Amino acid sequence: MNILFYIEPLIQYDNPVLQEPWLYIHIKNIIEALKDEEFNFYIASNSALSEKIEKIEYRKYLKEVFSFEQSELKVFSSSTLDILRKWYEKSFNQEDMSTYKNLMLKKFKGNTFDIIITFSPVEYLKEIYPSVLFLHYEYGMFSRKPYPRTYYLDPINSNGYSYLDKYYSKIKNIDFKEKDKFLDFLKKLSNVILKDNPFEDEIKKLKKEYKYLILLPLQASNYWIFDFETEYKSQFEYLEDVLIKTLKFKNIGVIVTQHSSNVFLNNEKTVKYLKEKYSNFILLETTKHYFEVSPLIVPYVDAVITISTSVGFHALLWGKKIITLGKSYLKRLSDTNNLNNLDKVLELDTKDRKKILYWLLTRYYIPEDYIKNSKWISNFLERSIEKKDDLENFYDQIDNSKVLFNKFIEQCSLISDTISGQYLQIYVNYGNGYFEENSYKFLYGDEIKLNLSGRYVEYILLKFREIDSVFIEKSYYINKNNEIEELMKSDSPNSYRNFQNMLLIDELKFMEYKINNEVMEVNICIRDYKVLGKNELFEKLYNLEKKLVILDKRNNQLIGEKEELVKQNSVLIKENKDLIDEKNRTLKARILRKISLIKSKIK
Repeated sequence: MNILFYIEPLIQYDNPVLQEPWLYIHIKNIIEALKDEEFNFYIASNSALSEKIEKIEYRKYLKEVFSFEQSELKVFSSSTLDILRKWYEKSFNQEDMSTYKNLMLKKFKGNTFDIIITFSPVEYLKEIYPSVLFLHYEYGMFSRKPYPRTYYLDPINSNGYSYLDKYYSKIKNIDFKEKDKFLDFLKKLSNVILKDNPFEDEIKKLKKEYKYLILLPLQASNYWIFDFETEYKSQFEYLEDVLIKTLKFKNIGVIVTQHSSNVFLNNEKTVKYLKEKYSNFILLETTKHYFEVSPLIVPYVDAVITISTSVGFHALLWGKKIITLGKSYLKRLSDTNNLNNLDKVLELDTKDRKKILYWLLTRYYIPEDYIKNSKWISNFLERSIEKKDDLENFYDQIDNSKVLFNKFIEQCSLISDTISGQYLQIYVNYGNGYFEENSYKFLYGDEIKLNLSGRYVEYILLKFREIDSVFIEKSYYINKNNEIEELMKSDSPNSYRNFQNMLLIDELKFMEYKINNEVMEVNICIRDYKVLGKNELFEKLYNLEKKLVILDKRNNQLIGEKEELVKQNSVLIKENKDLIDEKNRTLKARILRKISLIKSKIK
């Protein structure tokens, strides 16, 4: 079986290697799973990615790599987005199609494929290979912690023209025999996500100010998944339009989160403008400490506004209202497509979409474990080829629902794993070394407690992230006998430099404590962190050390002077002694002469 991985060769987002993760995650997962099976693998990409492919570990399993230059692709427009829009919306003319078909035929040199896995719209390939199975590959509803990664392989298209759009009526009317089992799974999942959720207290306070809270998760502009689904030209334009249209509803607050690739809300002047202009604009302070915060906020809001982000599907999970302002498949699920009647929509009962969610999680969104499983992915591809002419019945259940649900719960991460920016990471060595899975993240604060439930611990190691200095006021652990024992710093040459009770942080170093005991709990108190910048600290330290050198030099000089004075004093003492001896000799001689004179006179 011949599989072609088609990575959109047009350069997007001003980044020639934007799709690099496809090489190291998505494609790697499939090739590693199928490398021992009877598959031939091919990759098509731009020249920048092709260079990376040549150095990649699985290159030896690739039959051929097809490389495209931008000059070959930009034949009827100089704009990447304009070209992609033609294929996505099928607005191309016959000349456009002929041009790209000829290009592809020339590039692929008569090679044939059974499956083409693509990450972008490819209408020209579908015309060249009408009998080939096309699978559109993207992240699923869950793609980041604390949820496990999921993906979809769609035989029709992606986003607004996907299987979900075409067969929506069939999906929403499926037999829901496992409703009770599914609801139990959702309850267990919610317990995991709500446990230690960092946004609960902050949003509870906001609930006293606003009757309704809406989440607006911003996306990435200048990217087809967003740009082709809306008339907005930027995320700021999108945000301000929502704020303007919802400002009239005095009891509605809009919680705004931003995409990691478009962080314009990090600009203090922009935030100041939005806060002063729009009383409904809310930017949670806590969000700066976590990455991908939107999934953690969804449980506490009343609705989600979206264009095409997968966060819209999270509203299904938590029974929240969905407001879509774009053309994506999410419009099928939405409670409203505009903001004019938002107050009335929020007052209505939320639609029950659990049946749709069940279908998505049991058939459509594939957990990463299954993609990596040789037997499962091989069977899926073979079965998909058989069903490519019966798309209505294309998807079978991914696995036994009990197995699938349990695995999903087990693979949910701790909320602390979503911490980013400034944080303390504690690695625990249980006797077999340090591993990422045995590490725990904590935001900096007055007191950190790590519960280890009486496990034997050989060492613990502290890594301070994105910070210049800390003061550790106290550090101890509680043993199995409930006794407090002080953490003893090991003599590692890689330890942080300690100066006047301050740790000067170097990313290459760490703080290691030797324990060799059964530990119930580790307690560390951190005070007055980041009081000075690193450069300033090291400058102060340098100046102090410089002064110390000068003092040492002066002290040595004084010691030298003292030794010289002692030497000179010794000479003076000797000279004085000689003078005394000479005086005594002279006096003795005088006395002897007087005695001699007296004796002479007596005679």
